[in-house]
Amino acid sequence: MSADVTIFEGPDGAGKSTAIAQLRLNAQVSHHGPYLGEAEIAHHYLEAMRPAWEGQRHVVLDRSWISEAIYGAVHRGGVSRITPSQRRILERVAIACHGVIVVCRPRRETVIHNWSVKNAHGKEYLTKVELIAKVYESYKALAYATTYGGGGSTVLPVVTYDYERDTIYHLLMSIGQARHAAYLRKPRVLLLGDRPNSAIETVPFAGL
Repeated sequence: MSADVTIFEGPDGAGKSTAIAQLRLNAQVSHHGPYLGEAEIAHHYLEAMRPAWEGQRHVVLDRSWISEAIYGAVHRGGVSRITPSQRRILERVAIACHGVIVVCRPRRETVIHNWSVKNAHGKEYLTKVELIAKVYESYKALAYATTYGGGGSTVLPVVTYDYERDTIYHLLMSIGQARHAAYLRKPRVLLLGDRPNSAIETVPFAGL
């Protein structure tokens, strides 16, 4: 029996780490990115979810493979280090663990202000305001697409959180409701082959 996976996403300065700390979930928290200089990063997320998949304890991811597509589009010329097949496997593992994504998205002005304060001290990955603005819009599109349809980049249930408007209690209830609606009494099947589908993909998903 697997434990739960909860994934926190959002632009820099959106309140992800603060929300995780305030929720005080009985879970293993795993922070990810930006993995500078690494060409293959899928294994980081797979290993982070292993405790949940094996039923040992709940897992919280502070960023995931969702970030890779968004930040790659605005900072690496569209290059993503997660292939489509790797993303499918990661999402299947997350689904088997009742995965829910929390998109932290306060007002654009708030995100830019928080980013500016940290960037002034050299603590941010993105160093141009126009880039953080593009990241903000990408997360906005993700939240909209998964709520109203239109080709979102994930099949996992998504809830949004604005720390200026919502309470931590409201967020906790939203996560529970999303997990209940998506997975209650539904069969969960995870299919893994005995070898990677592609010779160029070296991440050993089949060994999970």
